[in-house]
Amino acid sequence: MGGSVPEAAEPAVIRVIRRPAFQDLVQAHTVFIDGSPRGKLWALQRRDYAVAPGHHTLQLRIVGTGTSQSDEFSFDVGASEARTFRTKKLALKKSILIPLGILFPDRFAPRPWIQLEQLGAQTSG
Repeated sequence: MGGSVPEAAEPAVIRVIRRPAFQDLVQAHTVFIDGSPRGKLWALQRRDYAVAPGHHTLQLRIVGTGTSQSDEFSFDVGASEARTFRTKKLALKKSILIPLGILFPDRFAPRPWIQLEQLGAQTSG
């Protein structure tokens, strides 16, 4: 048999960096990739998640709260490429509303509760 076996594509990486944020410093953020939980991040942690190259979604949630989550990011990542995302602190105006958000979550809770930003694509390795 003279056929050659094609090489498997190099995995891609989704990197998530959690910075401290006053509003949820002692709670874990569950990392959801493509709608499935992949792990938890505590304040000041960084984790890399290996994924197949292609289209993916990413969202962070504080499970059990119903509303404490980030926006969902949708993106493509290539073989041997890393996409990095990092949490951000709430803006001052949103931080001031936290006490009211605890008492009246439907009206004053900041949306999204978890602020997440994409930093850029890098070659992994």
